[in-house]
Amino acid sequence: MSNDVKQAAASQMTRSREAGASVLDMASNRMILRRKLRHFYDQSASVAIAIGGVSVILAILLIFLYLFYEVLPLFESATLDRVNEYQVENRSNSISLHLAIEEQAEIGMRIGDQADVLFFDVTDGATVAFMELSLPAGASIDHFALDTDCLLYTSPSPRDRG
Repeated sequence: MSNDVKQAAASQMTRSREAGASVLDMASNRMILRRKLRHFYDQSASVAIAIGGVSVILAILLIFLYLFYEVLPLFESATLDRVNEYQVENRSNSISLHLAIEEQAEIGMRIGDQADVLFFDVTDGATVAFMELSLPAGASIDHFALDTDCLLYTSPSPRDRG
């Protein structure tokens, strides 16, 4: 019986050695798989970072090209083209002191020396509105000046009055 026990113990040891060997093999295979995954992740991260860097450089290059495109006309010589020609109505036979066009370039304004103000359409010269301002007796307008210190008219504040 002791032979049977020895054989059983030997087979048990052989099985445990085989099991131990397979556990080591499994751990080794798992480590190989992890290394391959880590290498794949490192390579994909490197590619993603390279694509991001190139796209940032490309975006900056496009910004510079756009700025160059916008600034280039500053270095060209100016041109002036006649768009339209017409006579503006002069109801009071006054001399023009001031001509102006509003910022949308749709309505023009003419101020005459007889205190008349004419608003006209810039495209064809048609009258939009006409106003005659009253002047004191014996007064006449011989000069016109623009005051550009203030964009809005406000009533004087108490600190300005005294």
